[in-house]
Amino acid sequence: MYIHVGYPKCASSFLQMDIFSKDKRIRFHGIIRDPDSSKKIKTNPLIHEFILYVRGKTNITPKTKDLFRVINSSDINVISDEDFVMHDNVVVEDKVKRIKNIFPSAKIIIVVRSPISFLKSYYDFYFRGGHIKIGLNDFYNKEFKDYNKSTLLQTAHYKRCISHFIKESGKENVCVLNLENLKYNSNNFMSSLYKFMGLKYIKPKNEIKKRNVALPESALNFGLIFPSIWGMRIYFPKFIRRIIKYVFRKIKAQSEFFNASNINRINKLYIDDVQYLESKHCIFLKISYFFV
Repeated sequence: MYIHVGYPKCASSFLQMDIFSKDKRIRFHGIIRDPDSSKKIKTNPLIHEFILYVRGKTNITPKTKDLFRVINSSDINVISDEDFVMHDNVVVEDKVKRIKNIFPSAKIIIVVRSPISFLKSYYDFYFRGGHIKIGLNDFYNKEFKDYNKSTLLQTAHYKRCISHFIKESGKENVCVLNLENLKYNSNNFMSSLYKFMGLKYIKPKNEIKKRNVALPESALNFGLIFPSIWGMRIYFPKFIRRIIKYVFRKIKAQSEFFNASNINRINKLYIDDVQYLESKHCIFLKISYFFV
């Protein structure tokens, strides 16, 4: 059993839609929640119960015997849910233990990106969904004031999460990948993933397609100036939203980025996480580098 646990905004939609669900050698049990996708993966109710249990949506422990009737031990089984690393309903330490409780031999797949780019990309994602109606720096100024209770700021502490997975599963059973490699050295990224899963990577004929991409800069600016009008787009059909996104992509603009004060805050908060990834996993993240 292989469990892809995230991180959010780290190519989860691409892995779910273009790798796990398309490779016939892989038995993918879900889950896909890409808002731009029309693809549906039917999740077995027992798998769904497991996902809710790990996420802390329920404290009812799934029956292991029933789950293993769904999962064929001779297959390359994959479950994917990026919420498994989020600090929300339960802390990540509890989520790690819940996974271990049900699938003690599971191998874990984790994809990371620089903390500053993770936080910027998640802001864009929330803004697109209408959950945020203020600017980037105003939003994170509020998050920093309540740092200990901030889901996003706590989730970005990679060391805390990854070290617990390694503690429970063993380093040999945890694969940590760098999102930037997918963009700049995709063959290396995919080869490492497939090697971990015991499969040979077959390079596709077509280029890798980006999924669930960020809003154009011009769209972010428009949404901040006209929040009421922007909020109405969620009621439009999907093809209309795509046309709107296409039009905004044609408009050159520069949206807000972190100011110097918040960059310094982020650098200080996550320097230990970045150094941990460098020393323990040979993953080098540019802490002030931003990638959307």
